[in-house]
Amino acid sequence: MTKSSQERHDSQKLAALKASALFGVLELEPLRRLLAEIRSVRLDRGQVFQSRGVHVDGVVIVVKGFLRISLSNPEGKRHVVTHLEPGQIFNLLPVMDGGPAIHDAEAGPDTELLVLPTASFLQLQRENAVVAAAAQRLLNARARMIYDRLADAMLLTMSQRCARSLMHVVNAFGEPVGTDGAISVRLSQSEFAEMLGNARPVVNRALKKLQQDGVIEVGYQRIVVLCPSALRAAAGL
Repeated sequence: MTKSSQERHDSQKLAALKASALFGVLELEPLRRLLAEIRSVRLDRGQVFQSRGVHVDGVVIVVKGFLRISLSNPEGKRHVVTHLEPGQIFNLLPVMDGGPAIHDAEAGPDTELLVLPTASFLQLQRENAVVAAAAQRLLNARARMIYDRLADAMLLTMSQRCARSLMHVVNAFGEPVGTDGAISVRLSQSEFAEMLGNARPVVNRALKKLQQDGVIEVGYQRIVVLCPSALRAAAGL
């Protein structure tokens, strides 16, 4: 790697650290010092970065693409927990408690990650109260999200759950279509069913109802939200 390309790469890594909720609390000089300890990982679409139960070797920051975070059982049933976008953090809990990986992680297209080794992160946390507080806030926020999703699964109709999950995906990965406010997202019905943790026929019925109501349009490997405000209303928000 030439000096100029190395500088560009370091600049990209620095920008990713600054954009994260965990490391963005640091001043510029401490961030620069972290660059020497961080390694880059590039993954192709569908490449497995990590499996549940394995040893975790560091805190991960998504730089490009995304990580599909999921759980699966021996029979092959999979539940997609979330998609982590650039700037988001992964593996914080197992690094902090010393346990194994909680989730499977699979890459989206053209994905790049940064990994700060466990020992480096724990030392940073011990020496910097601001980072320790940021880590606690992040874990607290994720705990609240888990409780909210549990409440959704227990209290909302399948149509409402579909609408809320679609809102999340569209906000993260949606692309405008035309000039009428429609938003498209590349997502198969099977992938969407995995996100909801339900059988595909059950989820398909809910999607069909949203389509009949003029809220969405379902195509091959793609869902188009025709009216975001109607989707929000369908979600009960």
